Amino acid sequence: MRKCTAIRADCGKPYGEDRCESQSEGRSELQVSTDGAAAAPVAETRASQTRVDGPAVAVLLQNNREEVVTDWVRALKSGAYSGYADVPIDELESACAQCLAAFIATLKQGDHARMRRFVRREVRLRLAQGYHESEIDQMLCAVRVGAWPLIAAAYAADGHATAEALGLLQHCVEQACFEMSDFYQTLSLQKADEHLAEMEAMNRRLEEISVRDPLTGLYNRRYFQDRLLHEFQRGERHQRPMALVMLDIDHFKRVNDTYGHPVGDEVLRGLALVLVNQTRTIDIVCRYGGEEFAALLPETDLDAAHQVAERLREVVAHTGFHRLTPGTAGTAGAAQSAASAGGVNDVAGSVEGDQLHCTVSVGVASYDGTQFLTAEQFVEAADKALYAAKHGGRNRVVIAMPS
Repeated sequence: MRKCTAIRADCGKPYGEDRCESQSEGRSELQVSTDGAAAAPVAETRASQTRVDGPAVAVLLQNNREEVVTDWVRALKSGAYSGYADVPIDELESACAQCLAAFIATLKQGDHARMRRFVRREVRLRLAQGYHESEIDQMLCAVRVGAWPLIAAAYAADGHATAEALGLLQHCVEQACFEMSDFYQTLSLQKADEHLAEMEAMNRRLEEISVRDPLTGLYNRRYFQDRLLHEFQRGERHQRPMALVMLDIDHFKRVNDTYGHPVGDEVLRGLALVLVNQTRTIDIVCRYGGEEFAALLPETDLDAAHQVAERLREVVAHTGFHRLTPGTAGTAGAAQSAASAGGVNDVAGSVEGDQLHCTVSVGVASYDGTQFLTAEQFVEAADKALYAAKHGGRNRVVIAMPS
């Protein structure tokens, strides 16, 4: 039997054989045409892309630095950046030029040290002027006002390159802002600690002033009474001895009347110095009132307190409190009259070119936890002994006798 072969009408070839040459050639031409059309735009896009890196952006900024700084300063002086509105133009131009140089160094060489130095210098300056962190941040960010239009114009033909160049600058700005923020916080905490230390020192000084006599520097009466009560209660609990010495300058009114109140103040300060030098650090010495002084002596019995009182009386009597000159207020006759009355110039005996000496009367009371019921009774006993010394002729020590 013979095999039947169907003949294709379009090309005269049997079905099942190779495709007709015209269709093959047409499809080949279509394939070539399609591949060429797809490949051409890709090649053109790759050719049009510009290589962008930090050094290239740095060169662009360096070549146009004056324009960038001018626009930068103009932006800072505008209302949008009011924090720098009052900064002088030349100072602002200098700061912007230094900051731009730091940006350029970062872009060109990856050198962050220059920006770090600028940021720290700027933060110190502005923080001392009362600037907030956000205001200093504005100064760094405002570089974009001058630099971004320049970068956009330089890479206008390639949007991808524009975005990449702007991203490089923005990265530098963000690094500078982070550096600024960290240092601002560190410096702010340091300033806060310093301020706190100053406040504590001021509070200590105020507390010290509140318990000191302004003329002599000794403790005042209010503080003395508080400490007296504390020590009295301690002695009462533990049966420990303590003593109270009270002193009064003899004929002090004559010192003021004869030589004037400035000389009288000098005598008071001199006596206060003697008391401090002749007592221990644990003793509490105060100006009790006017020309009267008191010294509280913890852990001191009556015999020891008597010795302290006698030593104080002798040192005071031999101390010159003021050098008398011919121009000193008062006359020699008045001074000699005061001397003859006792108390003033008892030791010196002369006026011209000599020292002014004074004497003190002293009363002493002792407490061992049993003699007195209250601190007020303790003070009253010493005060009575003091007045007994004054009425007994002055310049002497009287011991309070237990009742």
